[in-house]
Amino acid sequence: MLVYTCNVIDRTIIATLGQAIKVDLKISDAELGLLQGIAFALFYTILGIPLARVAERWNRVSLISICLALWSTMTALCGSATSYLQLFLYRMGVGIVVDGYVFPQSARDGIVHARHRRQQRVRFGGAGTRD
Repeated sequence: MLVYTCNVIDRTIIATLGQAIKVDLKISDAELGLLQGIAFALFYTILGIPLARVAERWNRVSLISICLALWSTMTALCGSATSYLQLFLYRMGVGIVVDGYVFPQSARDGIVHARHRRQQRVRFGGAGTRD
Protein backbone atom coordinates (compact mmCIF):
# COMPACT_ATOMS: atom_id res chain seq x y z
CA MET A 1 0.00 0.00 0.00
CA LEU A 2 2.90 2.34 0.74
CA VAL A 3 4.28 1.90 -2.77
CA TYR A 4 0.88 2.61 -4.35
CA THR A 5 0.63 5.77 -2.26
CA CYS A 6 4.13 6.84 -3.31
CA ASN A 7 3.13 6.19 -6.92
CA VAL A 8 0.24 8.63 -6.66
CA ILE A 9 2.36 11.22 -4.88
CA ASP A 10 4.99 10.84 -7.58
CA ARG A 11 2.38 11.44 -10.31
CA THR A 12 1.02 14.57 -8.64
CA ILE A 13 4.09 16.15 -7.05
CA ILE A 14 4.92 18.40 -10.02
CA ALA A 15 1.41 19.86 -9.97
CA THR A 16 1.60 20.35 -6.23
CA LEU A 17 4.98 22.07 -6.30
CA GLY A 18 4.58 23.62 -9.75
CA GLN A 19 4.83 27.27 -8.78
CA ALA A 20 7.92 26.74 -6.62
CA ILE A 21 9.56 24.74 -9.43
CA LYS A 22 8.76 27.48 -11.94
CA VAL A 23 10.42 30.11 -9.77
CA ASP A 24 13.41 27.99 -8.81
CA LEU A 25 14.25 26.77 -12.32
CA LYS A 26 12.96 29.89 -14.09
CA ILE A 27 10.74 27.93 -16.46
CA SER A 28 7.58 28.85 -18.36
CA ASP A 29 4.07 27.49 -17.94
CA ALA A 30 4.54 25.46 -21.12
CA GLU A 31 7.69 23.83 -19.76
CA LEU A 32 5.94 23.07 -16.49
CA GLY A 33 3.12 21.48 -18.48
CA LEU A 34 5.62 19.31 -20.34
CA LEU A 35 7.07 18.14 -17.02
CA GLN A 36 3.62 17.11 -15.85
CA GLY A 37 2.52 15.56 -19.12
CA ILE A 38 5.02 14.39 -21.70
CA ALA A 39 7.99 13.74 -19.43
CA PHE A 40 6.07 11.37 -17.17
CA ALA A 41 2.77 10.27 -18.66
CA LEU A 42 3.93 9.53 -22.19
CA PHE A 43 6.66 7.15 -21.09
CA TYR A 44 4.48 5.71 -18.32
CA THR A 45 1.87 4.87 -20.95
CA ILE A 46 4.07 3.69 -23.81
CA LEU A 47 6.47 1.50 -21.86
CA GLY A 48 3.81 -0.25 -19.80
CA ILE A 49 3.21 -2.96 -22.38
CA PRO A 50 6.88 -3.86 -23.01
CA LEU A 51 7.57 -3.99 -19.26
CA ALA A 52 4.51 -6.18 -18.73
CA ARG A 53 5.88 -8.53 -21.40
CA VAL A 54 9.23 -8.63 -19.60
CA ALA A 55 7.40 -9.44 -16.37
CA GLU A 56 5.76 -12.43 -18.06
CA ARG A 57 9.11 -13.90 -19.03
CA TRP A 58 11.35 -12.91 -16.16
CA ASN A 59 11.32 -13.25 -12.37
CA ARG A 60 8.69 -10.72 -11.25
CA VAL A 61 10.15 -10.22 -7.78
CA SER A 62 13.56 -9.38 -9.26
CA LEU A 63 12.00 -6.98 -11.79
CA ILE A 64 9.96 -5.30 -9.04
CA SER A 65 13.04 -4.94 -6.84
CA ILE A 66 15.16 -3.47 -9.62
CA CYS A 67 12.45 -1.06 -10.69
CA LEU A 68 11.77 0.08 -7.12
CA ALA A 69 15.48 0.81 -6.66
CA LEU A 70 15.63 2.71 -9.97
CA TRP A 71 12.37 4.52 -9.18
CA SER A 72 13.76 5.68 -5.83
CA THR A 73 16.98 6.79 -7.50
CA MET A 74 15.19 8.73 -10.25
CA THR A 75 12.87 10.38 -7.70
CA ALA A 76 15.86 11.45 -5.60
CA LEU A 77 17.56 12.80 -8.72
CA CYS A 78 14.43 14.86 -9.46
CA GLY A 79 14.97 16.58 -6.13
CA SER A 80 18.56 17.40 -7.05
CA ALA A 81 17.82 18.79 -10.53
CA THR A 82 19.29 22.22 -11.15
CA SER A 83 17.93 22.78 -14.65
CA TYR A 84 14.79 22.17 -16.64
CA LEU A 85 16.51 19.60 -18.86
CA GLN A 86 17.75 17.61 -15.88
CA LEU A 87 14.32 17.58 -14.26
CA PHE A 88 12.67 16.62 -17.56
CA LEU A 89 15.04 13.68 -18.06
CA TYR A 90 14.69 12.51 -14.47
CA ARG A 91 10.89 12.67 -14.72
CA MET A 92 11.13 10.61 -17.90
CA GLY A 93 13.15 8.08 -15.94
CA VAL A 94 10.53 7.98 -13.20
CA GLY A 95 7.80 7.42 -15.79
CA ILE A 96 9.75 4.57 -17.34
CA VAL A 97 10.67 2.61 -14.22
CA VAL A 98 7.41 3.04 -12.30
CA ASP A 99 5.77 0.74 -14.86
CA GLY A 100 8.25 -1.94 -13.87
CA TYR A 101 6.59 -2.05 -10.48
CA VAL A 102 2.90 -1.54 -11.25
CA PHE A 103 2.29 -4.28 -13.83
CA PRO A 104 4.48 -7.05 -12.37
CA GLN A 105 3.07 -6.44 -8.89
CA SER A 106 -0.49 -6.72 -10.19
CA ALA A 107 0.38 -9.96 -11.98
CA ARG A 108 2.15 -11.30 -8.90
CA ASP A 109 -0.85 -10.51 -6.70
CA GLY A 110 -3.05 -12.47 -9.10
CA ILE A 111 -0.85 -15.55 -8.75
CA VAL A 112 0.08 -15.38 -5.07
CA HIS A 113 -3.32 -14.62 -3.55
CA ALA A 114 -6.35 -16.88 -3.64
CA ARG A 115 -9.16 -15.85 -5.95
CA HIS A 116 -11.39 -14.56 -3.13
CA ARG A 117 -8.56 -12.39 -1.77
CA ARG A 118 -7.48 -10.79 -5.06
CA GLN A 119 -10.25 -8.22 -5.09
CA GLN A 120 -9.45 -7.31 -1.49
CA ARG A 121 -5.74 -6.86 -2.40
CA VAL A 122 -6.62 -4.52 -5.24
CA ARG A 123 -9.07 -2.60 -3.08
CA PHE A 124 -6.62 -2.16 -0.19
CA GLY A 125 -3.64 -1.61 -2.49
CA GLY A 126 -5.31 1.39 -4.05
CA ALA A 127 -7.15 2.65 -0.97
CA GLY A 128 -7.02 6.39 -0.76
CA THR A 129 -4.82 6.72 -3.83
CA ARG A 130 -7.36 7.43 -6.53
CA ASP A 131 -6.80 10.50 -8.69
